[in-house]
Amino acid sequence: MDIGYQSCQKLGAPTKLQPAVRSSVFLLPETYSLVERQIAFEMGSNSAEPLTVAIIGGGITGINLALGLQARNVHYTLFERANGFREIGAGLGFSPNAERAMNALDPELLAAYKRVANPNGEDYFQWVDGCSEENELMYKLFVGKDGFQGCRRSDYLEEVSKLVPEGRVKFGKEIELLSKEADGKIRLVFRDGTTSEADVGKLNLVKRK
Repeated sequence: MDIGYQSCQKLGAPTKLQPAVRSSVFLLPETYSLVERQIAFEMGSNSAEPLTVAIIGGGITGINLALGLQARNVHYTLFERANGFREIGAGLGFSPNAERAMNALDPELLAAYKRVANPNGEDYFQWVDGCSEENELMYKLFVGKDGFQGCRRSDYLEEVSKLVPEGRVKFGKEIELLSKEADGKIRLVFRDGTTSEADVGKLNLVKRK
């Protein structure tokens, strides 16, 4: 089982979430007991409960994480404040390194991207002099035939979201409050008054206008 750790932040008293803040927080208990519990669960122990992960935000990052956990048999619930998956913005492109990372996360994720990706028409990374009026080309690096592809963000999100089982997603859930309970669980309170608990949480807060 592959376990990846990002930057950690401890939670003490309940944390009121400010909507005008952009951050990414990965919440972890203080010991490795949860990892041991997940391994025991996968080995068929009758006394071990599966690790539970709460993912707040159903954008590209949230869904990518969900699919990586799903490929490793880690139970998760994805909470999204909108009534469905949606993405705004222009196009995006992934380099060969990014594609290898997607494949390591879940081959199905890379396959979904390839179904909507198109060649950019240029097989080079290019560096230009932004201080010159002509944007003079300074250097270019060949990345291979069709090595740098792209697509619309909305098309990518729509395609990869098809890989997320319906029962793993809860829409209309806007996070209001986070707290760490005495038993180590993370408690989530949503604006509609409902609550949930998890062992680990991945939170994305995006500034709202």
